[in-house]
Amino acid sequence: MGKRTGKPRGAPKGNSNRLIHGRYSGATKARRRAVRARVAAARRAIAQALLWTEYGCERSRAGDTVT
Repeated sequence: MGKRTGKPRGAPKGNSNRLIHGRYSGATKARRRAVRARVAAARRAIAQALLWTEYGCERSRAGDTVT
């Protein structure tokens, strides 16, 4: 119940506009999860590449050959 009105909060019963935009629909949530997973994978790949190049640079400075 609402504090001031005594009526239930939220949209009226039978509101047909509640999911028109789809921001919180299951498909949109799934798409956002997939995008976040791809971004995370890309960030991991970039971090690995940076570590690999830093390690390769250190070895080349030390005079070691990379095999």
